[in-house]
Amino acid sequence: MVRMLKENGIGRPSTYAKAIDNNIRHGYMILSKKKIAIPTKLGIEVADVVRKYFDGVVGVNATRDLEKLIDYVEEGQIDIMLLAVLKML
Repeated sequence: MVRMLKENGIGRPSTYAKAIDNNIRHGYMILSKKKIAIPTKLGIEVADVVRKYFDGVVGVNATRDLEKLIDYVEEGQIDIMLLAVLKML
């Protein structure tokens, strides 16, 4: 799972463990003895529904774009107030 997150440019090292824990806790995946993430039937079904109906909001591209905005705010390249105004439009 971490490799997939890194390859897609989403998440941060500080969030990887929590993402894995949350997916296991909700029953979306299990870890093999070799620590390989294996999706459960529920996980596959939920992922299919999310992709079908919510991809524009929570998909890889939306997540990557949001994280870029957060980085820009942290670096002072975009003002947080500008983001708030743009959201209102």
